[in-house]
Amino acid sequence: MHYTPEATSHDAFVTRVKDLMDARGLSVQKLALALNENEGTTKNMLYRGTSCNRERLVALAGALGSTVEYLATGVGEPDQTSESVTLIVRSLRELAYEKGLLEVRPDVASEGTFLRTFPLPLQLLQRYGISPGNARAARVDTDAMEPYIKPDEIVVVDIADTTLTEGNFILTHHGSVIVRSVSPVSDLMSFNVANVRYSGMTFSPEELASGEARVPKVVGRVRFKISTTSL
Repeated sequence: MHYTPEATSHDAFVTRVKDLMDARGLSVQKLALALNENEGTTKNMLYRGTSCNRERLVALAGALGSTVEYLATGVGEPDQTSESVTLIVRSLRELAYEKGLLEVRPDVASEGTFLRTFPLPLQLLQRYGISPGNARAARVDTDAMEPYIKPDEIVVVDIADTTLTEGNFILTHHGSVIVRSVSPVSDLMSFNVANVRYSGMTFSPEELASGEARVPKVVGRVRFKISTTSL
């Protein structure tokens, strides 16, 4: 296939990236977080003509839900049409920061994960009713839900599902990012743990709706776990 110089120029590449950022609701800050790089590095690519190497191009395609060919050449559909989607593994704090629930950006180095990306079949996401654009992978760093969700396990989170019903959720609470099993109990909502070393908590719907600092905020619902032995 012949690719025109105009379509493969850096300006055309940046235009495609910015269009997808707008479509996905991604700021430069959020894109940098998704790429696991400093915001200044992302700005250099978008505004100062810094070229994009192969590794970053692959990461960009995953973060934007697109394909390497479309980003690099403009050929094909902007949305990923393959049978799988590549998820970037984040820390729980990175997810919370992406949702705007933490004010301070996590230190990527200290929050680093042992596995950076992995492919996930679109059919699996569809089975759980998750839009690819709302699917996030995160490494669990707490044993509060052990043995059901263990430290260093990878969970797939639907960041659009923030309605508290029965299920496991990632939450922010007093500056921490936690995993809790949520259950409605009478007229209250109970946030439970599996590990007896931790304490659960209970709030009324009115308290949760108040937005007060003392009540937990929802990052997203944990939909399923990924076995790293099969990756």
